[in-house]
Amino acid sequence: MTGLVDHLTELLDRTAATAIQVEVRSPELDLSWATGLDGIDQPVSTSSLFGVYCAGKPLTALAIARLVDDGLLRFDQPINQLLPDQRLIIDDTTIDDLLSHNTGTWRNPAVAFVPLRRDVRRAHITEALARSTPPPTRTYSEFVGWELLAFVIEAVTEQPFAEYLWSAIIEPAGLSDHLEIRPERLIERRGDIRLNVSDVAGTPVPLVWERSIDNLGDPCASIGLYASMRGLVDLYVTLGRSLTAPGLVSSRSLHHLVEPAGEAAFDRVLDRPARHAHGFMVDLPHHGFPGLSERSFGHSGLSGMTFAGHDPDRQLSFAVHVNLSTNTDDGSASETPIAVQRRHDIVDQILREYGDRADGA
Repeated sequence: MTGLVDHLTELLDRTAATAIQVEVRSPELDLSWATGLDGIDQPVSTSSLFGVYCAGKPLTALAIARLVDDGLLRFDQPINQLLPDQRLIIDDTTIDDLLSHNTGTWRNPAVAFVPLRRDVRRAHITEALARSTPPPTRTYSEFVGWELLAFVIEAVTEQPFAEYLWSAIIEPAGLSDHLEIRPERLIERRGDIRLNVSDVAGTPVPLVWERSIDNLGDPCASIGLYASMRGLVDLYVTLGRSLTAPGLVSSRSLHHLVEPAGEAAFDRVLDRPARHAHGFMVDLPHHGFPGLSERSFGHSGLSGMTFAGHDPDRQLSFAVHVNLSTNTDDGSASETPIAVQRRHDIVDQILREYGDRADGA
């Protein structure tokens, strides 16, 4: 894997990125590598935890799938049956609609990012959406839609969202050392957390709890996960196995999550056509992952700073964090051509060393 390491080292030298953490796993490869400093000059290792933003959305989707498997939810169940106080969305909007970003709910009210108690955030979201006009187009980064999914999980399980995610997904998968979402544990593990950096602000990005780690609120369902790339790859390896055998969720439910929910459609947040599944980016060549199969799935986060995925045709799982947020001029977290090209080049290099061979070829 010297070519990939050389490529990443050169990327660190020629850009404003401060650190890179990468994990690759396949029958032919096993790479775990990290180098550099974070946004406040702390050294980065393969076990360092970063805020991975939307790359954590699949965990919320898996939690929903687990409840479907347990007979407590249906993917086609209308949200208003579960959240009667949220009648601000179309009456027939379903769980699947939220998972596939196909609801038209109002995008990105600031309160969706703020580390408040969930009951306070819920009241703010309800008030904000009640006086807004939903946009007519789907939105991939529908943070409010994902908060509604967290409300559903709490209503059904009668547990805090983070606790259920931990007990139903993270702990059973054996990922407790590498994924964290519980506020109290993030305080205890502050020494493992590394700060992301923005090439616009030139300072650490105040992601979720990093605004004030001593005053954590309830985690956001779409952007609240902290992870190492080792943890994300371990998750995707587990999901790859679960496609054909019982795992974290049933194979039937997992196929539902990772198979396209429709044709590619223009996404006004990503500012490009995108194929959506139910909680995952799918058909990853559509998302700047060249050479992967149409069955590949994964997710990226914060301007493409973090990206992770799995290609079942190659038994290949990968996760990369480039500690540089290539933000747009307006300060949003939308992807840019630079971020997509960076992702393209890294995945291309992984496949060059992997040999670009499908399983059994």
